[in-house]
Amino acid sequence: QVHLRHRLLWVATFAIACLLLWSPFGFGLTAVLEEWGVLSLFTTHGTLFFAGADSPLAAQRLRPLTVFPHAVVYSLAPDSFDLWNVLLMAALLAKATAAAILGERLTDSRRWGMVLGLLVLLHPADTMQLSFRALHINLSLALVLWGSALMVRLDGDDHPARKFALSALASALLLASMLMYEAAAPLALAPFLIWFAREGFGGVAARLRSLAAPVIVWLAGVAIFGA
Repeated sequence: QVHLRHRLLWVATFAIACLLLWSPFGFGLTAVLEEWGVLSLFTTHGTLFFAGADSPLAAQRLRPLTVFPHAVVYSLAPDSFDLWNVLLMAALLAKATAAAILGERLTDSRRWGMVLGLLVLLHPADTMQLSFRALHINLSLALVLWGSALMVRLDGDDHPARKFALSALASALLLASMLMYEAAAPLALAPFLIWFAREGFGGVAARLRSLAAPVIVWLAGVAIFGA
């Protein structure tokens, strides 16, 4: 119960931070630059969820899910940007919560975990971060950070089936993250960096032995993306 209460406190804190960020303009945020091009494609070619080689977005095929979040909100509400605002806030909230979990694991402090979550939510607080042109970026980072949090959570888990299921889910989140924004790929190293920061190379080596199968499953996401 104490653990859950602290998690809920994190989420409430990050939600308040999002509301404060939105308070000057409410849901008045609209498309800026590239989003209008995406919307134009949606109206002329239909809603595009995947940027394949034979699609009008073939130039983006290295990141085929780049317009997936835009397509989802457009298909649900084609005449309003309200859901765009909701999804952007949710992406920031998810990203901050995952970062807080990693921060707690890194420092053994819930307080410093919350501080890291706030830093990840607010920095860099510029037009690249808090606009719809970064919607896929924020979602991508949220996915890879949650995948990393699941991998770190496996430390000390002795249940083989649960370890496989969680590592498979983590790998799927990692793969989706990279397919949405390929620059997320280096964050596949996040679990190893957490282990290194806590215990050095010996800690990483120990996890590679005790979590060999989950690590292979995790890195399979990178291999599939590379393929």
